[in-house]
Amino acid sequence: MAEVRVPLIQNLEATLRDGDVPQTLQFQPAVDSTESGKSESSESKPLQPMVDPLGNARTAIQEDIAKEFAALRAAGTMSPSEAAALATKKVMEKHGFLNPT
Repeated sequence: MAEVRVPLIQNLEATLRDGDVPQTLQFQPAVDSTESGKSESSESKPLQPMVDPLGNARTAIQEDIAKEFAALRAAGTMSPSEAAALATKKVMEKHGFLNPT
């Protein structure tokens, strides 16, 4: 496992040294030990960025929660933690993830 981490850390260090923003990487382990031997001798392919299949839904929910939170905080009657909890509850009820009580 250490042989996997070292190149990732070196890549991260080089990226930060260059002043670039690190990208999320996806690790794809070798399936066969003979394949891993081949990949060590040949040039390794760069890792591909991870794809988030729920990214759009997650972003939409987070935006809804942020809007609710801002509206509750604008009223000025709640603390931030109370507003966050209530905003999350309202959005979950709106999207059917929480049964209203």
